[in-house]
Amino acid sequence: RSCGPEDACPSNNLELTTMAGVVLTEDVAALKEQGNQSFADGDYEAADRHYSSAIALDPSQHALFSNRAAARLKLGNPQDALADANEAIKLKPDWVKGYHRRALAQKDLGDFTGSFETYCVAQEACSNDAWLEREARRCQKEMWKAHKENPVPGKDEMVAIFKYLEGTWDRLSTLAYFWNASTPEERKIIFGQFLVIMAAGGTPSNIDDYELSQMVALPTENYEEASKFPIAVFMDFYNGLAPDDKLDVFEKLWVATSDAEKKIIYKDLQFFFLQPIQERQLGEGGDDLSEDEDDDKTEPAAAE
Repeated sequence: RSCGPEDACPSNNLELTTMAGVVLTEDVAALKEQGNQSFADGDYEAADRHYSSAIALDPSQHALFSNRAAARLKLGNPQDALADANEAIKLKPDWVKGYHRRALAQKDLGDFTGSFETYCVAQEACSNDAWLEREARRCQKEMWKAHKENPVPGKDEMVAIFKYLEGTWDRLSTLAYFWNASTPEERKIIFGQFLVIMAAGGTPSNIDDYELSQMVALPTENYEEASKFPIAVFMDFYNGLAPDDKLDVFEKLWVATSDAEKKIIYKDLQFFFLQPIQERQLGEGGDDLSEDEDDDKTEPAAAE
């Protein structure tokens, strides 16, 4: 169209871009530079506008989305920043700044686990370097701190938190404290499911062979000596669950443990629960335990 003298007309180049579908690189570059300058000057609203104008001309440039994400983070708009960062990653999956800005947006949204996971993906997708490794470690420490301070929203979040706890002792102590916080009736239900798991497809021991009095609390002195105490927000979450949900949480946390941790849990279950009933069933003067069973009577690894 023709523009009258009072019209707020776009430049001829922008009009040609719209009419002919031709992206004029010099216009995009100019808008990007204006956005960069506004960002450097601390005018993040202007930076957002310039980057948005450039994106309207050429939505294929990953750096434009990443830059706008940075401006929107400064403006306190992490949701839109996250969308821009995701688009930057989609356009260039091996570009570290896209992941960095997604991680920052996720952290601002309170998703510390997602933020750390983004850095983990970046380390695989991009050429890993010292800066990226430092950012991942920094984010991991922030995640650990947030997990111990913020209420747990739900079961899936608890599983994600459990997966990224600092180490084996943190995970095993969490399971022990959850077990101890359960009633004997709840423990028996949970233990019955562990019997099924331990049978590995075979015939599990009969849970009815166990009395409620045998569903004892696990010793935690060694965890406490290692400064692994109950985490208040974890216990608040667990204590608020119904019995069926507690069983569901235990099953999901079991899946989240490593193979080495599963072996320790097996050994603890055998030492504290399976062997006592085997000895009771044998009775006084009964046959000796087999060599393998005798080997299992050693102190559980978790208590060493």
